[in-house]
Amino acid sequence: MARADEVMVQPVTTYMEGAEHKNERSDPYPVPRWHGEELKANGFARIVEEKQAAEPTAPAEPAKDAQEPPADTGERQRGRRGPARG
Repeated sequence: MARADEVMVQPVTTYMEGAEHKNERSDPYPVPRWHGEELKANGFARIVEEKQAAEPTAPAEPAKDAQEPPADTGERQRGRRGPARG
């Protein structure tokens, strides 16, 4: 069975996966999650099975920190564009 960071993909078109030809008649096979998303985005395969990591269940209410707005430090934010000029 697939690990938590793997997904099972079913090819929907013909393509090369390493040294193998994959096509719509091929059996589903495991790939890393990032590769499965890439194959899906490019239209080569569809994800048929995802295995989630067994994590403890989180409480239903959101965390206290998530409800508070970020503090205004008065500093200029880096990496963001300002309002449009013109």
